[in-house]
Amino acid sequence: MLALLMPLLFATQAADKQAEEAAVAAVAACEQVFSKNQDTNARTEAMGTMAQTQHEKVLAKLLIYLSDKDKGVKMGAVASTLSFQGATPELKRLANKNLLRSLESGINVKDVDFRVAVTNALGTFADEASVTTLKTLLDDKSLKVSMAAVNASVAMKQKPLLEALMQQQRECEKTMKASANVQFKGKKPTSAKKDSDTPDPEDVKNERAATMVTLIPPAVKELTGQDLKTGAEMDVWWNKNRSSFNFPPK
Repeated sequence: MLALLMPLLFATQAADKQAEEAAVAAVAACEQVFSKNQDTNARTEAMGTMAQTQHEKVLAKLLIYLSDKDKGVKMGAVASTLSFQGATPELKRLANKNLLRSLESGINVKDVDFRVAVTNALGTFADEASVTTLKTLLDDKSLKVSMAAVNASVAMKQKPLLEALMQQQRECEKTMKASANVQFKGKKPTSAKKDSDTPDPEDVKNERAATMVTLIPPAVKELTGQDLKTGAEMDVWWNKNRSSFNFPPK
């Protein structure tokens, strides 16, 4: 039996070595472009070419580029990481993990466009490991990021994210109600504008809430098949159906 298995083992080891050598060569070729060319497009193309060799060493290099000082390079790194969607389950998990890690990088914390791109990519990978992060992104102060998180939550089809959408609907409704009460009483918001070029934080918060309450009900309907318009309606339905609910097939 052992004699039969040995050729298979050697063949597997040889294939792994060949794949690693190809990855090392792909990484080296990309690094060479970066060392000689400052052009964002050239670097992005080099990353895309490197990512065609799907290996953990390539993902390790892309993780570095996900925090590059050049925004265009970072965005290109997201696209290259996303190309691992058709890779082996292990590589897909690693690619998704890299995207999650990139959100924690200091250079990316306030980069809304980058966070939107990563959030969209997380929805595409639809890895359960992203649930906790997506719940946080749903509550992000940036409307663009929150909107991307709504779409990603629909793609994920996870009960914790469905519940987070419903909670977000309730919270946004409360924000809008509080804003309406302030306006009705003629009170000035505590964070009145000091600079006409600087958005009022309260205005930004209210605008976000007003938009989110129009986006969440269609998302909840897509996930549940139920036409629930308000947080209260969602609560009533979910309390009755939580234990027996299963996502309807497409």
